[in-house]
Amino acid sequence: MKKQEPEEQIKERKETLEREQAKNLQLHRDREQLLKQPAFQRVMADLIARGGMFQSVMTGNSQTYHLSGKQDFTRDIWADYAKVNEDLAFDLLKPKFGENING
Repeated sequence: MKKQEPEEQIKERKETLEREQAKNLQLHRDREQLLKQPAFQRVMADLIARGGMFQSVMTGNSQTYHLSGKQDFTRDIWADYAKVNEDLAFDLLKPKFGENING
């Protein structure tokens, strides 16, 4: 394998960084557009509810780890949308199908 010159390494790192920045910008724009769509809001609200974002994960057995991971993943997804538009992201947490939020 040919050893890269420092200049080539710098150029490669710069190109990698630019690709990553372009990807992140596109994802930000995509999330922004999705948050404005009522159908998407309903689907995401359902995913957040199924992820148990605000439910206790304690079961007294190993299922606790599964529920905790599911909850963490749900929070990560929601946080990505909150970075784009906090108000619309909080709207995802509101009932969309007439359910009672008090249990």
